[in-house]
Amino acid sequence: MKDVNTVNKIQKYFDNLPESVFPNDFKEYATVILSGSTGWGIVEGFDEKADWDLHILLENDKYQSFVNKFGSDYVIDDHKNSPIVFGQIQNRDWLIERLEGQRPGSWPLYLWIYTYCTFIQDPMDIKSLVEKYQSRFEQELDQLRREHFVLFSVRRLDTSSCAKRGIITATGINRGEMVKAALQTFSLIHGRPYPYSKWLAKHVERLCPEGRELVGLCNRCLTEVELGALVDLAKKLRNMMEVEMKKVTGEQRWITHWWEFNKN
Repeated sequence: MKDVNTVNKIQKYFDNLPESVFPNDFKEYATVILSGSTGWGIVEGFDEKADWDLHILLENDKYQSFVNKFGSDYVIDDHKNSPIVFGQIQNRDWLIERLEGQRPGSWPLYLWIYTYCTFIQDPMDIKSLVEKYQSRFEQELDQLRREHFVLFSVRRLDTSSCAKRGIITATGINRGEMVKAALQTFSLIHGRPYPYSKWLAKHVERLCPEGRELVGLCNRCLTEVELGALVDLAKKLRNMMEVEMKKVTGEQRWITHWWEFNKN
């Protein structure tokens, strides 16, 4: 649940920012969202470790005026407030680049952030922009599922290959990538974009009972110290991912013969 009291507190905080931090002339034009665990509305977002992670967006012309005064690397970093506030100021093009996938990283991640955030104020109607990309997500979901499943399969093979050879460092790197790809793919299986790594497992756990089972298996893959046992766990992870994918796509060659579709 999004916390109305928190929304009101952040609105008051933003409205009262001094001219030297964020000028009043820009405030009424800015879309302000609360991201992170607090914006998502999960329990962890309201403990003593949580902060307010704000995205402040301006139209391109307003942003250029802001940059002319404060510079392009300016952020709000307020450790005096409780909770601590970190605010990044960007323009509409910044968000579009990420939702279009023009920057490193997967665009479903930014769709997740702006879908599960809390809007404090939205004069730019960013909500409508996000809805547009949600429609694109639904149209491209089959392709995203295939691409992510193939990536997971590559990382699973890399993990097993390194573990069999006893290459400890490479095994550690690849098992983390394998788990990340599995969790992202599982989210797509269930028709959802996915968050950044910090909350990826939490997100999957909340999707369904199978999600909790998957996270448990992923945890075992990450913590297993016996490399031979890790190979067996990776196979179990592969089998579970195949079963879950087939539930929504049916039998597909890219599931059973994924290497034919690998375009790394």
